[in-house]
Amino acid sequence: MLLLLSFLATADAKKNSLTSSDGSAEVDDGSSPWETKEGAEKTKIEMADALIKTGNPQESLSLIAEMRKGGSTQVELDVLQGKALRKLGLYDDADEILRGAIKHHPRSAAAHNELGLLLLERKEVDAAVPELKAAAKQAPDNPDFLNNYGFALITAGKTDAAVVPLRAALKLDGTRERTRNNLGFALIANGKPDEAYRLFRSSLSEADARYNVGYGLELQGAREKALIEYHSALESDPKHKLSIEAIYRLDPFAKQAEGPPSASPLPALMNDPESP
Repeated sequence: MLLLLSFLATADAKKNSLTSSDGSAEVDDGSSPWETKEGAEKTKIEMADALIKTGNPQESLSLIAEMRKGGSTQVELDVLQGKALRKLGLYDDADEILRGAIKHHPRSAAAHNELGLLLLERKEVDAAVPELKAAAKQAPDNPDFLNNYGFALITAGKTDAAVVPLRAALKLDGTRERTRNNLGFALIANGKPDEAYRLFRSSLSEADARYNVGYGLELQGAREKALIEYHSALESDPKHKLSIEAIYRLDPFAKQAEGPPSASPLPALMNDPESP
């Protein structure tokens, strides 16, 4: 880590030493991107983000502090510092940093997004929703921000509204399993389990898709319909562990039977818009 920081510092020094006779900076003459001051700072920011993602927020804060000593003032540093502090559980410090960033950079979608995530983590859902909405509105081409906004709406019980940003996120990047799951659970909450099943089935096995529908119904309090889905999952995979555990959880009498619950044929779940 120290070696790499020294390497980047050397790149900064090399760029700073290239000045013309009148004291102004010379035009770059083909040096590698990381050899420019701007390129070195971008690399350091990427490093700070990578350190957080790999579970090293304290090291990320050390790198950010070094950059600040060097005169870096980008809003990206505030966002990363807030994120690292959140990961360390230092919520008040993270809140102060992020609100300060938004005060000076109100159009920073990343700052609004990070503050929204912090507020969600603090269980302040009502306060988180407008921050994540601002992030999604300012960066409508960012599937992460759209997903986070949709998730916050689900958490706030606004499942109808959650469908729009989640569909938009999945349209931008159809490979995101987390977004697919969030959209599926929102559809179930809106009384559309069949559509949710088709969505889950597009990327999951039959058993996993049925289990997800069952779990979504269980979250809505629809116990009997959830059991139907869990049993349907066992028709496809009699050893599907999650479905077996769910049946035992919802049906105490199943535990009294010898062996795992049977996968007896059950009617297909029909969409019932009046179901809870």
